Amino acid sequence: LYAAAEPIDGGSYFRMSEICATIAAARSGLRGAHVLDIGSGYGTTTLAISSFAPKIITAVDSSSGMIELMRMLFFGDEDITSWLRARGADIVLGDYFERTAAHLMRMRVWFRGGVFRRRGGELDTVIGDGLVVDRLCRGSRADVVIGNNYLHWPVNQQLAKFRERNFTGEEALREACRDALQPLARALKPGGIAVLMEPNDFVTADDDAAEQADLLAASMVSHPVFIRFHEAVNAILKREYGIERAVPTVTDLFPTSRLAELAASGGFRLVETIHVEGTYPCDPLDAFFVRLPMLAGSLKIPFEAKLGLGRVVREELRQTLTEEERGMPVRSQWFFFVFEKQ
Repeated sequence: LYAAAEPIDGGSYFRMSEICATIAAARSGLRGAHVLDIGSGYGTTTLAISSFAPKIITAVDSSSGMIELMRMLFFGDEDITSWLRARGADIVLGDYFERTAAHLMRMRVWFRGGVFRRRGGELDTVIGDGLVVDRLCRGSRADVVIGNNYLHWPVNQQLAKFRERNFTGEEALREACRDALQPLARALKPGGIAVLMEPNDFVTADDDAAEQADLLAASMVSHPVFIRFHEAVNAILKREYGIERAVPTVTDLFPTSRLAELAASGGFRLVETIHVEGTYPCDPLDAFFVRLPMLAGSLKIPFEAKLGLGRVVREELRQTLTEEERGMPVRSQWFFFVFEKQ
């Protein structure tokens, strides 16, 4: 379903990817460079990077499924629609299947005929954990690291381990960021830069009360359809499976007042923080539904039940949501951290 996000929600992830690549190109120049795409997924950010004609792209993701999909898209000879059907994607995606297949075909055409391939660019796809990415990258160190929606994954992973040892608070966050950032710094050449994008879900403007109030008011988690969607999911989980779950809220994982300190813990200097607001040009219900896999992936219920959960919730909300609720735009706040290796 992550591959379906672009045709469903209007391309928000592609926009994030293009902004990451553009910032990196403006700061460091990507033409002829070696770029590490950390947390690459199935290639959205890799594709955006390729438009700037680097020499080498090393795409790393911990999901073998994501890397398999990228390899099929960019290098495979398989018919995309047949490949997806053979893996049950038409059942999972339902009404979204045709749009998704068409979107993936556009990605294939873009990459194969693009400037990166025409000029002999090399794409190396690697399955592996970002916490040891410096040992996974083959060949020379990178000039630039780009991580779109990446950093919160390893930081939260480390914090979860720390909590098991009753180690929490500001020092725990600093050490978690150190563990997540140091491998990226080691994978970079001296003076190399990293552009890491994080959504408002994980960033809090704790040093500017007015800014933080506006971020919360325009946050995705404040949208009435978001709240109704998760309330409906939670009601089914409790009724059918006895699972108690709260409606998600934003976190204060990365306080803006501590960004320079957290960057330094991992061997970087914070150069700039760029804040961009995105607005989804789609039905709010679709914008939230496409993120259901993140929730479903963690649920210990049968796969068929996960598929049914999405269908039931969408049908229920389509019948009960008001025109006013569905007419409210969905906004998202994106923060792009520009780091320089020290």
